[in-house]
Amino acid sequence: MFNVTFPDWDRDLFIYLNSKNLPWLDQVMILLSTYIAWGVVFLLVAVAIMYRDKLAGTVTTLYLVLGLTVTLLLNTGIKLLFLRPRPGEEDLIKEFIYLLEDSDDTFSFFSAHSASSFYLATFTALYFKNKLYGFAIYAWALAVAYSRIYVGRHYPLDVLVGMLFGVFMGWLTY
Repeated sequence: MFNVTFPDWDRDLFIYLNSKNLPWLDQVMILLSTYIAWGVVFLLVAVAIMYRDKLAGTVTTLYLVLGLTVTLLLNTGIKLLFLRPRPGEEDLIKEFIYLLEDSDDTFSFFSAHSASSFYLATFTALYFKNKLYGFAIYAWALAVAYSRIYVGRHYPLDVLVGMLFGVFMGWLTY
């Protein structure tokens, strides 16, 4: 395990961004943070790939799933190396944050939601090579990543590293 001290600006930026909440947006951000919503997007994209290219699309979807699995396994391993508590577990900031999801005993660094969303966005944007699709899928991935700060589960650095890791793994797998 690494004994890493995360920068104060990360905590301060989290408190600032997390405080920018709007009641009408709460349910949207909770939905974006669910793996059910993520799974629906994944299934729609996988069906589009297989419909477009039949057998080659099926092979591509298998690579997509394999790369996603490796991305999530590496994420879990890295979380166990850093053991960074989630924001809701930090006594220093508990009273200042807006939690929409219960905190638990899992770790924060780095965001699996951000990594998996940017993995899917990068892999499929490279596959489809369509600017409108690329814009839409990256906008969705960015919304998912931001939702993790909004609901109080991740610090900005967790999200940023997750995004970069997802882009790298998506590019590598593709």
